[in-house]
Amino acid sequence: MIARYQPGAEAEIIASELDELMGVSILPNGNIVVAEAGAGSVLEIDGDNTISHLVQSLQRPTGCMLVTMAQSLSLMPPMVGLSGSRMV
Repeated sequence: MIARYQPGAEAEIIASELDELMGVSILPNGNIVVAEAGAGSVLEIDGDNTISHLVQSLQRPTGCMLVTMAQSLSLMPPMVGLSGSRMV
């Protein structure tokens, strides 16, 4: 189950029918991304609590890490590519 807690208020249930929740990340826009290991899915939950599948048919995803495009580019080594079965 995923719930939002506000001091002095009742908890708001966001999603309750998840199959083995294993990871949670929050996007800059406030949307929630979760890894659902039992279903082999990565889901996004928006501000209206609408659930969308980002990825399906995975073998037991156990977490999620989200980075911006700028962050992902800075994590990649320069001049690396694949040629056949070897790194170039």
